[in-house]
Amino acid sequence: MNKCLLILLIISFSAHVNSQIIIDQTVTPEDAVNNILLGSGVIAENITFSGDLNQIGSFIANGSNVPLGEGVILGTGNVNFASSPDFFDEDIPGPGGNNNTGGGAGGGNFGVGDPDLQIIANVDVNDAAILEFDFEATGDTVQFNFVFASEEYPEYVCGTVNDAFGFFLSGPGIDGGGVYEDNAINLAQIPDTDPPVPVTINSVNPGVAGANGQEVNCDDIDLNWSDYNIYYIANDTQNTDPSIIEYDGFTVVLTAKSAVECGGQYHIKMAIADGGDTAFDSAVFLQAGSFESSAVEISSTAAIAGNLTFAGDSVIVEGCNNAQFSFFRPNTDLADTIRFEISGSAENMTDYESIADSIIILQGESEGFITIEAFDDNIVEGYETLIITYIYENGCGVLDTASSQLYIADYVQPTVTLNDIMAPCPGDDITLISETTGFGGFTYLWSDNSNNQNLVVSPSETTVYSVTVTDICGTEVTDDVTVTIGDELEVITNGGSSGCPGSPVDISIEVSGGFPDYTYDWQDDGGITPSNTFSPLTSESFTVTVFDQCSSQDIEVFIDVAQLDNITAIYNDTLCVGVSNPFVNLSGGTNTYSYEILNVLSELQSSAVSISETDNSTNYTGNTPGLFEIVITDACPSVNSFSAFVWFEGCNTVFPNVFSPDNDSEALNETFQVIGLEAFPGSSMTIFNRWGTVVYEDTNYNNSRAWDGKSSSGDNLQNGTYFYVFKRSDGEEFDGSITLFRK
Repeated sequence: MNKCLLILLIISFSAHVNSQIIIDQTVTPEDAVNNILLGSGVIAENITFSGDLNQIGSFIANGSNVPLGEGVILGTGNVNFASSPDFFDEDIPGPGGNNNTGGGAGGGNFGVGDPDLQIIANVDVNDAAILEFDFEATGDTVQFNFVFASEEYPEYVCGTVNDAFGFFLSGPGIDGGGVYEDNAINLAQIPDTDPPVPVTINSVNPGVAGANGQEVNCDDIDLNWSDYNIYYIANDTQNTDPSIIEYDGFTVVLTAKSAVECGGQYHIKMAIADGGDTAFDSAVFLQAGSFESSAVEISSTAAIAGNLTFAGDSVIVEGCNNAQFSFFRPNTDLADTIRFEISGSAENMTDYESIADSIIILQGESEGFITIEAFDDNIVEGYETLIITYIYENGCGVLDTASSQLYIADYVQPTVTLNDIMAPCPGDDITLISETTGFGGFTYLWSDNSNNQNLVVSPSETTVYSVTVTDICGTEVTDDVTVTIGDELEVITNGGSSGCPGSPVDISIEVSGGFPDYTYDWQDDGGITPSNTFSPLTSESFTVTVFDQCSSQDIEVFIDVAQLDNITAIYNDTLCVGVSNPFVNLSGGTNTYSYEILNVLSELQSSAVSISETDNSTNYTGNTPGLFEIVITDACPSVNSFSAFVWFEGCNTVFPNVFSPDNDSEALNETFQVIGLEAFPGSSMTIFNRWGTVVYEDTNYNNSRAWDGKSSSGDNLQNGTYFYVFKRSDGEEFDGSITLFRK
């Protein structure tokens, strides 16, 4: 059969290595047979599958410990169980919970069995998965490679309810003695056994009975069953390495093989089922391309010893890696010269080292090789093809063609890009991702000498990291990345001061740097904003904690409260009405005072006490008889005050003998003031000139509107001596002279 594998190479990619088996359950039965399982010399048709679709899939070993590179997998349950960590399993270690007490994914073709498998198992079978097809072979033999694996290993070795599988071949020249349907034979046999011994859990195993088995059950199959342990591999079931597949044990790679008639029409049934129950899954792995008949085969690969590959093993890159064509022949009796055609867009001796158009395979050898080395011509040519074609007469006497193809790609300079990063917080883990283009696989060397593709760092300060990437051709490229740590959290406060104990003081803080957003915690009153108000009685500190997304900082805010002495003063507590008296040694507080007058004995009269201030003293004058409280406060009235209790009494009236109503700057003696008049409201005053003429008269004389040297009509009177008659409200009468003198 002719097969051509086309690989689409994407120039820009990064190498990725994963050592866990890859299962693809989207493959159809037709794809599984025609595009995966079949090799050369076989043509298949009438492909059918019986079972749940999750019981069949393709697999790629991908570095796992399954001993076949890729192919088709059939299982008694969900075949994804071979790798998936999602299925229930009691013992957990391993990629899917590998264990040595058994497990299974469930699922499967419940209740469906197969008569041929029931003969092998000797019990009822369930969950049968059956892939079968007709085929024509172009040679005299047909063969394929397989591995059987099971969760029933090793506990159920020599048990009575073991899973079963078989490859049942029927057609011309096949005589199974009527044991199986269609007189088929079972190709799943232990090598070199006569009569053939089928491969089962009780025939290929560790060589000792399991915890749930008895040796007699294995003896019933073959007395030499323990010798077949050379075909058994015990899985490392407690290893957490993801390369370890799920099944607890499996066989080495075995070959199913049978003679056939050239050009004959044959039928094969590949079947596997649970024996006696529906648990403890088993699977059979079928190697890709291994189902073949004797025919010449040509293959190509860049995955020769010492060579890394790029986007598949059919691509070589100019000046970097080599490749080879492999020629396989089934008949090794004689030496043979295989002559072939060279074609494709790549030119011999121009794009690659010269190769001949033939190869000699010596007697006894089945393979020959041609190495391809592509020139680095520094010409952009795109993909070029190199095709080797061999036309030969197959075992049926019919001309057939075998061919294979390589792709030659232009070399592409590698690149690596690291993007600068702002760290979320100092000390946080940050993954530096190297984005590469070109041909991998790449090797990496970071500035800390680590060699992974990506680097996890935890810087506490702004740091520069670099990586050098080397492609398969040895070309190095370097890039660096700066991981920036933000500025440290900085908090500025305006502090505060208060001239008065208990007065409110507004405090605010300014925050910068760090990693916003910011939050606040005033520890003294639970405030959560960047400002607060306090009213301390004494100087003290208040604490606010500022948080950013990474850290916090405690800040003390000091409020300076003025410490004031008590207000004190010496004063005369008994005075005549109208007599002014100073507060002596008035001090304390803020030295700026206010005064409030309170009438202790009766309702307060307007202007009962007058307060006057000079540069040297503060004076108080009673305008009404009575007991008054003079309350002295400063700028902090709520915390500091002084009370002076003064008794004002009506005393004798005293008359000046001269006054000077000239509106001078000193404003003294501007009017005819009667000392003690305040104690005698309702008194009258009459002024006469020297001729006895009344020039001024007031029946309710008051010092606040005392005679100012003008006549009753408002005219200024001349300087000179005038005479007064004062009738006091208590009935006393006084007379005398007063000199009016204007400057």
